[in-house]
Amino acid sequence: MSRSKRKGKVYYRDCAVVLTYHDLDPDVHLNSPYCLTPRLFGEHLDALKQNGFKIINMESFIKFMKSGKRIPPNAVVITFDDGEKSFYTYAYPLLMQRCVKATNFIVGKKIDAGRGISWDQMREMKQNGFSFYSHTYNHHRNSNYGENKRLLTSPQFLENENRLESEIEYEHRVLDDLSLIENRIQEELGEQTKLLSFPFGAYNDKVVEIGQSMGIELFFTVNRGLNHAGQWLVKRINAGEGDLSPESLIQLILNYAGQKS
Repeated sequence: MSRSKRKGKVYYRDCAVVLTYHDLDPDVHLNSPYCLTPRLFGEHLDALKQNGFKIINMESFIKFMKSGKRIPPNAVVITFDDGEKSFYTYAYPLLMQRCVKATNFIVGKKIDAGRGISWDQMREMKQNGFSFYSHTYNHHRNSNYGENKRLLTSPQFLENENRLESEIEYEHRVLDDLSLIENRIQEELGEQTKLLSFPFGAYNDKVVEIGQSMGIELFFTVNRGLNHAGQWLVKRINAGEGDLSPESLIQLILNYAGQKS
């Protein structure tokens, strides 16, 4: 199907696709699972427009998910994880040139340590319609107990006491971390809806329970698919692979929408 025919086609309605990116780098090597060039990211944005997709901001997505407020057919949300400096340096100008907005889920300790976008940069971007939410304060890392276990969902080994933390200690640690990042966001950016992107996509019932108890309304996963009003676990499609061509991105979305190219 030609792009001109695709532009007016409705692939899906009353649902939304959420795309995930991480980092942009002009010198990135191909086949990276987390990084692509700014040029390729711009081509992704152009391909979405040329094929009739409508990029909506996070505020519109939240209202749709929470109350069913209408969104356009073929709605797409652009998200980034980790709060990398490249979001301000490369992604922000490309998005602004195309008059579309994006969201970044930030790791609080990384930001406070000066290893990511700054709070001042976030305030500037927020004034232009961009948004920033939690990717935990300091739980975007592995537990020190067991292979490939994530800190948000697994116990820590308390070396000074030569034991694993108890269930209560685990719960308090998770609550303290999630509360700290929300407090930092509120201090720096003002009050806003609480959202959480799970580091590495890892979560369990206890993390969700703790998050909901402190007012987190939507949880962003790495599970792929379309999103419908009323869900609280948000599905996302990884669009940030270094070798994902614009054509492949469109086909990936169409696959989940049950459409053919």
